[in-house]
Amino acid sequence: MNNYFQTSLSRRFASLMAVFIILFLIGASIILFIQFHVQKDYEKQNILAEDKEKIIINIDDSFNQAILDVRGYIAFGNESLKESALDEKVEIQGLIKMYSEMPLSSKEQVFLQEMISFHDLYFNELLPPTFNDYEQGNMQAIVNRANNAGTAQIQTFQRNLNRYRLELDNRVEVNSDALTSIYHKLQWTMFAFVLFMLIILLSITRISLNRIGKPLKELAFAADKVSRGDESNIVFTKDKRYDEISILKNSFIKMFNSIKENEQHMKDTNEELSEQQEELQAQQFELENLLGQMENRENQLRHHNELINSLSNSLDKQEVLNSIVKGFSGVLRADKGIIVILDSEKTYAKWGVSQVGVQQFISHLDNGTLERLQEEQHPHVIKRRLPREEKGIHNEDQPCWDLYLPVLSPSGNVEAVMVYSRFSGGYSAEEMQEYSSLSKQVSISLEKIKVFESSEADRMMNNDILNTIHEGIQLLDTNGKIIHINETFSSIYQSDHLNQYIDKSFLEWFNDVSDIVEEPVELYNFANELLTNEINAPNQAQYKLINGQPRMIQVYAEPLYRNETLTGWILVHRDFTKEYEADQMKNELVSTVSHELRTPLASVLGYTELLINRELKPERQKKYLNTIYQEANRLTVLINDFLDVQRMESGKQTYEKKYESLTPLLKEVIEGIKINTSIHDIQFVSDADDDMVLGDRDKLLQVFQNLIQNAVKYSPAGGNITIKLHSAPKELHVSIIDEGLGVPEEAMPNLFTKFFRVDNSDRRKIGGTGLGLAIAKEIIKAHEGDIVLSSKLGQGSTFTVILPKVKGIAEITTESYSGKGRGKIVIVEDDKQLASLLSNELTESGFFITTFSNGEEALAYVEKNPPDAIILDIMLSMSNMDGLDVLQTVKNHSELKDIPVFVSTALDEKEKVLKLGAEGFLVKPYSPSKLTELVLNNLNG
Repeated sequence: MNNYFQTSLSRRFASLMAVFIILFLIGASIILFIQFHVQKDYEKQNILAEDKEKIIINIDDSFNQAILDVRGYIAFGNESLKESALDEKVEIQGLIKMYSEMPLSSKEQVFLQEMISFHDLYFNELLPPTFNDYEQGNMQAIVNRANNAGTAQIQTFQRNLNRYRLELDNRVEVNSDALTSIYHKLQWTMFAFVLFMLIILLSITRISLNRIGKPLKELAFAADKVSRGDESNIVFTKDKRYDEISILKNSFIKMFNSIKENEQHMKDTNEELSEQQEELQAQQFELENLLGQMENRENQLRHHNELINSLSNSLDKQEVLNSIVKGFSGVLRADKGIIVILDSEKTYAKWGVSQVGVQQFISHLDNGTLERLQEEQHPHVIKRRLPREEKGIHNEDQPCWDLYLPVLSPSGNVEAVMVYSRFSGGYSAEEMQEYSSLSKQVSISLEKIKVFESSEADRMMNNDILNTIHEGIQLLDTNGKIIHINETFSSIYQSDHLNQYIDKSFLEWFNDVSDIVEEPVELYNFANELLTNEINAPNQAQYKLINGQPRMIQVYAEPLYRNETLTGWILVHRDFTKEYEADQMKNELVSTVSHELRTPLASVLGYTELLINRELKPERQKKYLNTIYQEANRLTVLINDFLDVQRMESGKQTYEKKYESLTPLLKEVIEGIKINTSIHDIQFVSDADDDMVLGDRDKLLQVFQNLIQNAVKYSPAGGNITIKLHSAPKELHVSIIDEGLGVPEEAMPNLFTKFFRVDNSDRRKIGGTGLGLAIAKEIIKAHEGDIVLSSKLGQGSTFTVILPKVKGIAEITTESYSGKGRGKIVIVEDDKQLASLLSNELTESGFFITTFSNGEEALAYVEKNPPDAIILDIMLSMSNMDGLDVLQTVKNHSELKDIPVFVSTALDEKEKVLKLGAEGFLVKPYSPSKLTELVLNNLNG
């Protein structure tokens, strides 16, 4: 057993550590065991005391609740309080029983008896007679009983309960303090025990280290001597041990002896190896030379391959030239290079050459360089000295070799020149022959690019030609594959993604667009008959696109032949919507005009024939003449509508705009229409205090007459029609509201289109040309307004006219306005509201204003009282002279020609007015502040 531990350090150390750990665990377990049992005992005592305290608290609360319930019963006679007090008796009995079952001290046994006695006294002796006296009304007996003994006994019992509760609390605190004291003692005991065990561990460790460290130190000392070559005095201490250190020491001695025996053998082997190393170094030098040559050749081949690949992998001229110059520079091991194509643009690519150098080379190409290359047609080298700017960091003289390589076309002409500079050495004849061969590859690549650019230019030109055609072009081969489409074709289908169908079949495209074609079968049959080469196949067809605004498309086919062989078809898609609509409109116009003209003409001719051929009574003649007059007026209105449309389309419609109040204008229209209807109640409603607009009175009357007459006409059953004038911040809204037929939702977008009629038999019976709303819309647009429609079919419609409002116009009451003394101004304006507005504005700016509506009167006043400025309107309806006559007279008058004249008009006559000498020109409507600014700038300037 002793040898088992002597032969192993680890077993010896492990056994000592095991003994140490066992002793440590035994001691720690004893201390923890004592601590656990002490803690458990004190916790048990505390829990018992806390349980007792809870029971005592509940007993105290129950007694207090019973006493309060008895007092409440006596005070208020509430039977529920009496029952509650008696219920507390049972609760207290249960709590006393629980308390009696706990471990009790002798003192607590006495206290238990006191609680039982008080319980019996209170509930059995005091409460029954008290309840009996209360029920008999003997309150004095209750008071006497309480004063004699009851109250004192209750208070005594409550004091005892509280004292006992305090004792239990003190007991818990004393136990906690005692437990804390015991914990502190056990902790110090544990600390002392751990310290003792650490001292023992330290002693064991020290003894073990001494047993191990000394022999290891001797071994390390001996190994150091061996490493330093001092092998003469290696001595080990003799001891009787059989562990790993003894084995290590013996092995070291054997190793030392073995090293000494093999040392001489190693020296001999080393000498042989030295000789072999010299031979290997010589062979390595030869191999390195061969490897360098192979690497150079490999680099040359790699550059060759890269150059060939770059020439064949692209058709972009600039990209190919960049690849050429970089590839050749790699093959030639050149430090810089350039290639220039001898075209009109002198296209080039460079590598390592500055832009200045490029321009210099190109500009001097004609100084003998091209002539020599063209004559010799093979490369040549020029040796030169490097200039200072090319030396970089070097100061010594350096040579440079420039290789000029011609690129010959198939016809033998020089089409490009390459120049490469090398600083490291010249070019051999073999290299120049190799590089000349490579230049032929460049020539082939450039020729290929020429062919590609030519074909690409032709393709782009053909594509541009097709894109300029206003018809959609769809090119198909004989198998129905789409080869090309133009931009117009994409615009017809309102899509930018139709190019995705190129190289796909016509059927695949057709399947994707068939949902936007109204009758796709016709288009499919047309294309299918073409592609299947059916005899007598139609070469054109029509179809309707229904995506967005409907459009009519005409498609016709033309065959493509090459060498009398059919190679494909061109499908031409033409949008002829306007022609189709114009044809439809023409038919509609002919039908409408025929009906609308013939009806009144028939009446006129019929009544005229009666008047001519028959003798009629005067009243009958008058009736017939009135009918003829009304029908003639109807024809006049119809003809005027056609003329208005023609003038609006040609841009020749003129407007005489003046400041007008809408209220009297609307009332005038309403009164005129009321006369012709008895089944409609037409009402006018207004919330507008300021209803002034700038407009042509006759045209506005025409608009409102048309809209209100339509409201009457399309309310054939009668009903209410309301004309509502509403004032917005910057606009006036006139709404014509009826309860008539209404407008279908699908007809609303086209309702203001010329000749448009709702396709409905009820409306067809009413009649009309379909021009009234179109004319009204154009008139309101010319007044910078709009007409808005809202309608529900069968419930009526609301047409709202929106016109810009004019603010600040008041009725003129005098011809003179006093200002602050800036100067005198004469206003010549026949529109009194505008004259008032301008007068108010200029008066506030400090001018003295005099107004005239007649040109002759204004001239007479100006000759006698020359003003500082004149504000002049061109159209003067109340004068024989217009504004241009007044302007010309003033400027031709020697004493008046220097007076500045500012023209304020609705006519665009600026050039003519300024030519006659006016200093300023304003087109109505305009802000009055602009006129003030114009006058002040002129007078102050």
